[in-house]
Amino acid sequence: MNYSLFEHPLSPEAKYWLGFILADGYLCGNTVNIKLGIKDKDHLQKFFDSLENKSKIYILKDIQTTFGIATSAWARVKSPRLVQQLQVLGIDYRKSLIAKPLIGLEYDIDFWRGVIDGDGSLRIRTMHHKYTYCEVAICGTEAVVQGFANLALLLVPTPHIPKITRRKNIYGFAVGGSRATKLLSLLYYQDCLALNRKQEIAILTKGIINHEYRRYGS
Repeated sequence: MNYSLFEHPLSPEAKYWLGFILADGYLCGNTVNIKLGIKDKDHLQKFFDSLENKSKIYILKDIQTTFGIATSAWARVKSPRLVQQLQVLGIDYRKSLIAKPLIGLEYDIDFWRGVIDGDGSLRIRTMHHKYTYCEVAICGTEAVVQGFANLALLLVPTPHIPKITRRKNIYGFAVGGSRATKLLSLLYYQDCLALNRKQEIAILTKGIINHEYRRYGS
Protein backbone atom coordinates (compact mmCIF):
# COMPACT_ATOMS: atom_id res chain seq x y z
CA MET A 1 0.00 0.00 0.00
CA ASN A 2 1.32 3.42 -0.96
CA TYR A 3 0.61 5.31 2.28
CA SER A 4 2.87 8.14 1.16
CA LEU A 5 0.19 9.17 -1.38
CA PHE A 6 -1.70 11.19 1.22
CA GLU A 7 1.32 12.54 3.06
CA HIS A 8 2.46 16.17 2.77
CA PRO A 9 3.39 17.71 0.46
CA LEU A 10 0.34 16.46 -1.43
CA SER A 11 0.84 15.66 -5.10
CA PRO A 12 -1.70 16.64 -7.81
CA GLU A 13 -2.67 12.94 -7.88
CA ALA A 14 -3.41 12.94 -4.14
CA LYS A 15 -5.37 16.19 -4.33
CA TYR A 16 -7.48 14.77 -7.14
CA TRP A 17 -8.38 11.64 -5.17
CA LEU A 18 -9.20 13.70 -2.08
CA GLY A 19 -11.70 15.66 -4.16
CA PHE A 20 -13.13 12.52 -5.71
CA ILE A 21 -13.49 10.72 -2.37
CA LEU A 22 -15.07 13.81 -0.81
CA ALA A 23 -17.64 13.84 -3.61
CA ASP A 24 -18.27 10.17 -4.38
CA GLY A 25 -16.54 8.04 -1.77
CA TYR A 26 -17.20 7.21 1.86
CA LEU A 27 -15.60 5.77 4.98
CA CYS A 28 -17.13 2.78 6.72
CA GLY A 29 -15.37 1.29 9.71
CA ASN A 30 -11.77 0.69 8.68
CA THR A 31 -12.52 0.82 4.95
CA VAL A 32 -12.42 3.42 2.18
CA ASN A 33 -15.15 2.85 -0.39
CA ILE A 34 -16.03 4.17 -3.84
CA LYS A 35 -19.05 2.93 -5.80
CA LEU A 36 -19.50 3.97 -9.42
CA GLY A 37 -21.65 3.00 -12.36
CA ILE A 38 -20.28 0.00 -14.23
CA LYS A 39 -19.27 2.24 -17.15
CA ASP A 40 -16.72 3.92 -14.85
CA LYS A 41 -15.17 0.68 -13.58
CA ASP A 42 -11.78 1.54 -15.08
CA HIS A 43 -11.60 4.64 -12.88
CA LEU A 44 -11.59 2.45 -9.80
CA GLN A 45 -8.54 0.67 -11.17
CA LYS A 46 -6.82 4.06 -11.43
CA PHE A 47 -7.57 4.53 -7.72
CA PHE A 48 -6.03 1.16 -6.87
CA ASP A 49 -3.02 1.96 -9.07
CA SER A 50 -2.43 5.24 -7.22
CA LEU A 51 -2.52 3.37 -3.92
CA GLU A 52 -0.42 0.52 -5.34
CA ASN A 53 -3.18 -1.73 -4.04
CA LYS A 54 -4.21 -5.05 -5.58
CA SER A 55 -7.69 -5.26 -4.11
CA LYS A 56 -10.53 -6.67 -6.18
CA ILE A 57 -13.17 -4.51 -7.85
CA TYR A 58 -16.59 -5.94 -6.99
CA ILE A 59 -19.49 -5.89 -9.43
CA LEU A 60 -22.89 -5.28 -7.82
CA LYS A 61 -25.84 -6.21 -10.05
CA ASP A 62 -29.47 -5.06 -9.83
CA ILE A 63 -28.76 -2.30 -7.32
CA GLN A 64 -31.49 0.25 -6.64
CA THR A 65 -30.20 3.76 -7.33
CA THR A 66 -31.70 7.23 -7.68
CA PHE A 67 -32.03 6.56 -11.41
CA GLY A 68 -33.49 3.06 -11.10
CA ILE A 69 -31.98 -0.42 -11.16
CA ALA A 70 -28.35 -0.47 -12.22
CA THR A 71 -25.08 -2.39 -12.08
CA SER A 72 -22.32 -0.80 -10.04
CA ALA A 73 -18.58 -1.25 -9.56
CA TRP A 74 -17.28 -1.08 -5.99
CA ALA A 75 -13.75 -0.42 -4.77
CA ARG A 76 -13.16 -1.26 -1.12
CA VAL A 77 -9.82 -0.76 0.65
CA LYS A 78 -9.52 -2.04 4.20
CA SER A 79 -6.88 0.02 5.99
CA PRO A 80 -7.22 1.73 9.39
CA ARG A 81 -4.12 3.78 8.57
CA LEU A 82 -5.57 5.05 5.28
CA VAL A 83 -8.87 5.94 6.96
CA GLN A 84 -6.96 7.86 9.63
CA GLN A 85 -4.96 9.72 6.98
CA LEU A 86 -8.14 10.81 5.21
CA GLN A 87 -9.74 11.91 8.48
CA VAL A 88 -6.73 14.06 9.31
CA LEU A 89 -7.00 15.69 5.87
CA GLY A 90 -10.69 16.48 6.42
CA ILE A 91 -12.69 13.54 5.07
CA ASP A 92 -14.81 11.91 7.73
CA TYR A 93 -17.73 9.57 8.31
CA ARG A 94 -21.31 10.65 7.54
CA LYS A 95 -20.14 13.52 5.34
CA SER A 96 -23.11 13.67 2.95
CA LEU A 97 -24.69 16.69 4.67
CA ILE A 98 -21.58 18.31 6.16
CA ALA A 99 -18.88 17.97 3.47
CA LYS A 100 -16.83 21.08 2.83
CA PRO A 101 -13.72 21.99 0.80
CA LEU A 102 -10.58 20.66 2.44
CA ILE A 103 -8.38 23.19 4.18
CA GLY A 104 -5.57 24.35 1.93
CA LEU A 105 -7.27 23.03 -1.22
CA GLU A 106 -10.04 25.61 -1.53
CA TYR A 107 -8.62 26.94 -4.82
CA ASP A 108 -6.73 23.87 -6.06
CA ILE A 109 -7.75 22.79 -9.56
CA ASP A 110 -6.73 19.14 -9.09
CA PHE A 111 -8.90 18.87 -5.98
CA TRP A 112 -11.88 20.47 -7.74
CA ARG A 113 -11.48 18.30 -10.84
CA GLY A 114 -11.85 15.34 -8.50
CA VAL A 115 -15.00 16.85 -7.00
CA ILE A 116 -16.47 17.54 -10.46
CA ASP A 117 -15.65 14.02 -11.63
CA GLY A 118 -17.50 12.71 -8.58
CA ASP A 119 -20.47 15.07 -8.14
CA GLY A 120 -20.46 17.29 -11.20
CA SER A 121 -21.76 17.14 -14.74
CA LEU A 122 -20.34 18.33 -18.05
CA ARG A 123 -22.70 18.94 -20.93
CA ILE A 124 -22.53 19.96 -24.54
CA ARG A 125 -25.99 21.16 -25.45
CA THR A 126 -27.76 22.50 -28.51
CA MET A 127 -29.73 25.62 -27.64
CA HIS A 128 -32.90 26.38 -29.60
CA HIS A 129 -31.70 24.01 -32.36
CA LYS A 130 -29.32 26.73 -33.51
CA TYR A 131 -25.99 26.63 -31.69
CA THR A 132 -23.84 24.51 -29.41
CA TYR A 133 -23.41 25.42 -25.78
CA CYS A 134 -21.13 24.12 -23.01
CA GLU A 135 -22.10 23.80 -19.34
CA VAL A 136 -20.40 22.58 -16.15
CA ALA A 137 -22.52 22.05 -13.03
CA ILE A 138 -22.10 20.70 -9.53
CA CYS A 139 -24.43 19.60 -6.75
CA GLY A 140 -23.77 18.81 -3.10
CA THR A 141 -23.62 20.49 0.28
CA GLU A 142 -23.86 24.26 0.52
CA ALA A 143 -20.20 24.54 1.56
CA VAL A 144 -18.89 22.45 -1.34
CA VAL A 145 -21.07 24.16 -3.94
CA GLN A 146 -20.15 27.60 -2.62
CA GLY A 147 -16.50 26.58 -2.72
CA PHE A 148 -16.72 25.65 -6.38
CA ALA A 149 -18.61 28.87 -7.13
CA ASN A 150 -15.78 30.82 -5.49
CA LEU A 151 -13.23 29.01 -7.66
CA ALA A 152 -15.23 29.63 -10.83
CA LEU A 153 -15.64 33.33 -10.08
CA LEU A 154 -11.89 33.60 -9.44
CA LEU A 155 -10.81 31.79 -12.60
CA VAL A 156 -13.50 33.10 -14.95
CA PRO A 157 -14.84 36.39 -13.52
CA THR A 158 -18.22 37.73 -14.62
CA PRO A 159 -20.28 40.83 -13.80
CA HIS A 160 -23.38 38.61 -13.73
CA ILE A 161 -23.01 36.48 -10.60
CA PRO A 162 -24.62 33.03 -11.11
CA LYS A 163 -27.00 31.98 -8.36
CA ILE A 164 -26.63 28.93 -6.16
CA THR A 165 -29.84 26.91 -6.21
CA ARG A 166 -31.34 24.77 -3.47
CA ARG A 167 -33.66 21.80 -3.49
CA LYS A 168 -34.21 20.51 0.03
CA ASN A 169 -30.69 19.74 1.33
CA ILE A 170 -29.04 19.64 -2.10
CA TYR A 171 -27.41 22.77 -3.50
CA GLY A 172 -26.42 23.40 -7.09
CA PHE A 173 -24.36 25.76 -9.22
CA ALA A 174 -23.75 25.94 -12.97
CA VAL A 175 -21.50 27.85 -15.33
CA GLY A 176 -22.22 27.98 -19.05
CA GLY A 177 -21.03 29.36 -22.34
CA SER A 178 -17.53 30.68 -22.92
CA ARG A 179 -16.86 30.78 -19.16
CA ALA A 180 -17.53 27.05 -18.91
CA THR A 181 -15.22 26.34 -21.83
CA LYS A 182 -12.40 28.33 -20.24
CA LEU A 183 -13.01 26.80 -16.82
CA LEU A 184 -12.86 23.28 -18.22
CA SER A 185 -9.64 24.04 -20.09
CA LEU A 186 -8.08 25.00 -16.75
CA LEU A 187 -9.48 22.07 -14.78
CA TYR A 188 -8.80 19.37 -17.38
CA TYR A 189 -5.29 20.23 -18.46
CA GLN A 190 -3.19 17.96 -20.66
CA ASP A 191 -2.32 14.54 -19.18
CA CYS A 192 -4.20 15.22 -15.92
CA LEU A 193 -5.75 12.43 -13.87
CA ALA A 194 -9.48 12.41 -14.60
CA LEU A 195 -12.58 10.34 -15.23
CA ASN A 196 -12.24 9.31 -18.87
CA ARG A 197 -15.72 10.20 -20.08
CA LYS A 198 -15.67 13.66 -18.50
CA GLN A 199 -12.17 14.37 -19.75
CA GLU A 200 -13.37 13.48 -23.25
CA ILE A 201 -16.20 16.01 -22.96
CA ALA A 202 -13.80 18.65 -21.66
CA ILE A 203 -11.55 18.08 -24.68
CA LEU A 204 -14.51 18.37 -27.06
CA THR A 205 -15.52 21.73 -25.57
CA LYS A 206 -12.24 23.28 -26.73
CA GLY A 207 -13.59 23.35 -30.26
CA ILE A 208 -16.96 24.86 -29.37
CA ILE A 209 -17.86 28.45 -30.11
CA ASN A 210 -20.22 29.31 -27.28
CA HIS A 211 -22.98 31.87 -27.41
CA GLU A 212 -23.61 33.82 -24.25
CA TYR A 213 -26.41 32.59 -22.04
CA ARG A 214 -27.35 35.13 -19.38
CA ARG A 215 -29.13 32.64 -17.11
CA TYR A 216 -25.79 31.16 -16.02
CA GLY A 217 -23.92 34.43 -15.93
CA SER A 218 -21.80 33.95 -19.05
